Amino acid sequence: MSSANAIKYKIDDGHEFNFWGFAQFTAEARDDKANDGLNFGNDRARAGVRWKRENLFAGLHVDLNNTGDAPNETLDRFIRDAFGGYKFSNAAKVKIGQFKTPVGMSYNMPGKKLPLTKRPLTDRYNLDRTLGIMLSGRKIGGGFGYDIGIFNPASRAAQVSDSPADQGGDANAFAVRAIYDFGKAFYIEASYGSSEEAGGTVGSEDYRVVDVGAIYNNPNFRVRIEFIDAMDIRGVKNQNATTYFLEGSYKANKTYELTVRYENSDAETTGSDTNLQNTFLGVTVFLDSSTNGRIQLNYVTSSGDEATFPGFGGGFRDDAILSQYQVAF
Repeated sequence: MSSANAIKYKIDDGHEFNFWGFAQFTAEARDDKANDGLNFGNDRARAGVRWKRENLFAGLHVDLNNTGDAPNETLDRFIRDAFGGYKFSNAAKVKIGQFKTPVGMSYNMPGKKLPLTKRPLTDRYNLDRTLGIMLSGRKIGGGFGYDIGIFNPASRAAQVSDSPADQGGDANAFAVRAIYDFGKAFYIEASYGSSEEAGGTVGSEDYRVVDVGAIYNNPNFRVRIEFIDAMDIRGVKNQNATTYFLEGSYKANKTYELTVRYENSDAETTGSDTNLQNTFLGVTVFLDSSTNGRIQLNYVTSSGDEATFPGFGGGFRDDAILSQYQVAF
């Protein structure tokens, strides 16, 4: 959640604070909307602080765009992250509170660092944020890392029912991730997560998800690929989705970056198998490194079963033009 642009403040007795924030303003023209003219909006308006003293740490991340009530067994939507923890060593760090679950490579990338204005279709199937405890390790034997956690039901997740029934202590979510980081050149991870009784009722199916992702980098070119398999979506037996994306970015110079992403999603529901494909063409113009200021312009094309692809899969059902201006500190 912190960045090189964060405002850092140190106190003599070892306390260190990092304050950060960013806002993303949008203009979109989408054929799949009832009102398909130019529409202005705001994708994100976030702020937060991280504190550290020796091996202790804590953080708070708020969403200035969202004041909705709390989903079942999580904090109010205004609070995205609120956590504390202790780092014993690189091999063992404990974190407790509300924070992102470790399922989904792209999902765990900060919103202000995305190469395109919208997250890929794979991000529809993560476990989102929830309250829990997680043990993590990094830089073990060079580049190995892991996360393993137990949480309240993942009721913020798009594929888990936010039931009015209180499931706390009766149902839980679980997540585990293994990563290997070869430095700037190559990164790979695999994760598994589940949320029990995902239909929000006793006896409904557990939602399960498997994710694999990799990133290749060189000074001017970056490739990301991710595959996710989601099973028993919203607690419905055999309601499944298999989704992947392939993305390439070329940094022409310090100012311009070009990105292409192809996404494919196959959904299985009772008596129906459907497919949706989205292709993004994008350019990012970096304006000011001191404020992470940038402009993104994207053109999106859609194909497949646009009219019948299930709502839980998200995505664009027609062509669209997207633009976004970001400023951050």
